[in-house]
Parts: sequence; C-alpha cells; structure tokens
Amino acid sequence: MFKKTLCLLIICLLLTACTVGIVQRQEIVQRTPAATALATATPDTAQATLAALQTENAMLATQVAIAERIDWYWYAYTASDMWIDHSLQDRYDGADPYIYDIAIAPDGMWAASQYGVSHFAGAWTTYAAGKDLPSGNVLSVAVAPDGAIWVSTYGGGVSRFYGASWTTFSTADGLLDANVYAIAVGYDGTVWAGTYIGLARFDGSAWTSYTAADGLSTPSTTDLVVARDGSVWGAAWPGVYRFDGSTWTFYTVDDGLPGENINAVAIDNDDTVWVGGEMGVASFDGASWTFYDLPRGLSNVFAIDPATDGTLWIGGDCGVSHFDDDSWITYTVADGLIHPYVRSIAVESSRGIWIGTEYGLSRYGPPLPPSPTRPPMAPPTEAIYPTITPTSPPASPTPCTTVPGAALQPKLSGHPEVTSALGCPLEGQQLIWTAEQAFQNGRMLWKEDRDVAFILFSDENTYLVEDDLYIEGDSEDACPKVGDAPEGLYKPVRGFNRQWCNVPDVRARLGWALEKETGYNATWQQFEHGIVLLNHADHIFILYDDGTWGYIE
Repeated sequence: MFKKTLCLLIICLLLTACTVGIVQRQEIVQRTPAATALATATPDTAQATLAALQTENAMLATQVAIAERIDWYWYAYTASDMWIDHSLQDRYDGADPYIYDIAIAPDGMWAASQYGVSHFAGAWTTYAAGKDLPSGNVLSVAVAPDGAIWVSTYGGGVSRFYGASWTTFSTADGLLDANVYAIAVGYDGTVWAGTYIGLARFDGSAWTSYTAADGLSTPSTTDLVVARDGSVWGAAWPGVYRFDGSTWTFYTVDDGLPGENINAVAIDNDDTVWVGGEMGVASFDGASWTFYDLPRGLSNVFAIDPATDGTLWIGGDCGVSHFDDDSWITYTVADGLIHPYVRSIAVESSRGIWIGTEYGLSRYGPPLPPSPTRPPMAPPTEAIYPTITPTSPPASPTPCTTVPGAALQPKLSGHPEVTSALGCPLEGQQLIWTAEQAFQNGRMLWKEDRDVAFILFSDENTYLVEDDLYIEGDSEDACPKVGDAPEGLYKPVRGFNRQWCNVPDVRARLGWALEKETGYNATWQQFEHGIVLLNHADHIFILYDDGTWGYIE
C-alpha cells in the first residue's frame, strides 16, 4: 500500500519467479598456496607449512559447506524458543519477535527485537526491556573488537553489554537523541549511532554529534557500517553518505542508487560497498555504482550480509535471496522461511544463515545439538489489574505497571484529562511503519502491523477502522469516474483510495486530500481505553475505544 507495502503471503507463494534453485558443486582443482609450499617444504619448514595447510583446509571446508548447503535445513525460532517470558509477550498480544537486526559475535548470535536482545550460543538468553534494558524495541545490535555488545533502542538510547552487566548511555550522557535506529562499531572501537536527526560518535569517553548544521544533509539514518579505513557509511532517507571524520560525501539516485530511500548498507571482504532499497541493490567499487535488478518476487530490500565466499545474502519483502554476482536463488515460506517479510540477515560460518523477519527468526543451516531444557515459567495472569466489585468501598487508584513511553510522556503529562480517560498503558511504546494523509475534513492513518486504516472525521471527532483492501498490482484508483482533484488538492491512491471510494460517506465527509500520502516510522502505544500515535510532525492523535478521537499539538 505504501513505501513498505505488505505483499500478501499467498501472492508470495504463487509468484513463479520466487523459485528455488540448486547450487551445483564447483570442484576445486587449484592448488592452494600452502599446498604448493608443502610440496617443496624442507624438514625445517614442514611443520609450520602443514599447520598453514590445515588452516586453509578448514576455511575451505567452511566455504564449500556454505556454497553447497550440505545437509542444511530450515529451522524456525519463535518467542517461546527464545526464552522470552510470558509477561513480555502479554505486552504484544503474544506476538513473535520482530527481528530488527542480527549480529554474530565470538560467543554466538545476537538478535534485536521489540522484546529486547536475545543471545544464542547453544541455548537462548533474552535481555528484556524494563529489566536489563531501559526500553523495548531494540533496533540494532553490533559487536565491538573487545567483544562488547552494543545495542540501540527506540526511546532508551544506547546500551553496552560487557562481562555480565549493561551500561546505558542517554541524552543526559551527551547522546544526540534517545531514539537510535542504527549502531555500528569500528575496528578501533569507535561507536557510531544513527538517528533521524543526525549521527553520533562515541570515542570511549564522550559523545560527539553531527547534524545538518555540521554538513550532514541527510540526517535520517536507517543503517550504518564502518569501513576498514575508519570511515562510516550510512544508509539514509534519502540516499547514502560517507564520513571520514572531516569530509561528507553524498550519493543519490542520480549516482546509481537503487531508489531514493536506502534501508541497508554493508561492506564485503573486497571493500565493496553494497546498499539496498526500494528498487533493488547497488554496489560501489570506490569509483562508481553498479545497479542490480532484484529477482521477481523480491522487493524493498531491508537486509544485506556478504558471505566469506564472496556471495551476498539479501532480504526484503517476500523472501531472502542468495546472489553470486551472476544469478539469484530465492527462498520463501514455501521453502521453510518462517515469514515472508525479511528485515535482517547474518551469516555465521558454523551455524549457517540467520534470517530475521517481522514474526520470528529462521536459520538455514546444519542441525545443532539440542538446547538445554527451558526452566518452567509461571503462566501469564488472566487479569493485569484487580477487579473491583460494585459493592466494594472506594479504593485508591491502582498504580500502572507500565508508563507512557518516553516519546509520548512530555505531551501527555500536560493533559491529565487525556491520561485519565485512556487508563494505564498495556505495553511499552512501539515504533511502527505508518502512513498519513490530511483531508479537508479529517485525516487517514494506516498502521502496518494491523494493516488497517483509521479514518478520522473532523465534523464529529469520530473515526472508523477499515481493513486495507489494496493488493499490489491493482489499479491505484478504484473510482476513476469521480475524476481528478481540483487544483491544489489531491485524490488519494492505493489503500487510502479504496476506503475513500468504497466505504459509504467517507468521500463526502472527508473531502479531497490536502497533501500527498506520507510514510514514516511512528510511535504508537496501546492503553486500556485507546491507542495513542505520535506522528512525524510531533503531534499526538488519541483514538479512544468508544470511536472518538482527540488531538494534542
């Protein structure tokens, strides 16, 4: 429907282009350097040369195993597999984790999700929001040269795990913004944090900020990677930037990028930079960009991870693809992928390919030894708040177990009548892809996780909730007979168009659109008696359960 339009699962399964190929074995006939040296070794050099040969053989065996996927299978990991406790699942209606990012560390795999960050090293450990971390929605995870784990969160700043404890850095410590969308650590241990208002650097003692005032013309960072020369590359909306500590370099569609908005950036062993976005994938060799069309069925790239064998794993809407510079092999839910919308990828030589999706984690690799038995956990309580019978005497209000999110609190704190009407929050704040369009007499909002549109009418401050009926490939206009909008106004398209055209009285009550549809990541939080949205203009919309809505500027 929008920039991040969901493709229906059934379409993904039926797309004939999303077929699975078979990787043919490539016989290796070249003699390696160590093998050549061993053939001419002297007694004095034979032992060292043999050790080098054994190392080469081990690396070669790993590369062949990854290339051929010998005895590899698909495995799925959900909230229960990842030892995410019931109290956390209650906040998200039992939803499986949305895996925003994955990183491979010497001690195993780390996966960032709305529940916190989970670690797998034969068994699972999850570090949870409100217990180990100040915020849920861990959006990015990176591994430092010293083995420390760095995570970025939405609303809770940046946290570092080293040894057995967490240290958190907030705006009070000099961090640019509490909402950090990407994090990366350089070879020298320098930490880079990307936000929607700029870039921050931590040198081990202090934070330094870079914004538009410092020359960062595209501050909305979505992904980061640090090159071997110490420069940082940022995927942004729009474009891609490189910063070497003093000079900014920017690249756009005109330079060969795959679309205006870039979601992913990575660097392979040859120092080639790879980026992915709405329209495909592109690589940069230091001089120019090369664009690669995606295989049919895969769209909107969100994840890229180069493998040690020189190939590339790419994930997006409808699956994950393996690219060897000449051909594509695409895997979908029909092959065993847990969910079609891939948002993160990491290649681990011993365990295969980890693939994070919007609803759980997949691993494509060899069988692993059984994990230790999960300790018994108390089942979720049926009621979060005590019930007061009508005959009971008046009681003091029960304190809320969850508070309004950090992004919402400054606005809501000045409106006690709103917080009283909403009741207690039922979950922490969440970052959810949203679309918005203002009309002459109201507004339309779309929320990706539920795939519904909220239609807000100004005449009576009421709203409707309607399913998104638009299917990718359909006409963008379901009522062409209505004609075009008057000059200076707009006719909605795609999903909003379906409700505007087909739901009774919507077109008459809303009128024409005042602007084009806008897509962005918005803050949402569910309360006892409604849901609250903080939009891209820093305005709050309150959607009460009784069908009315309010607004805080």
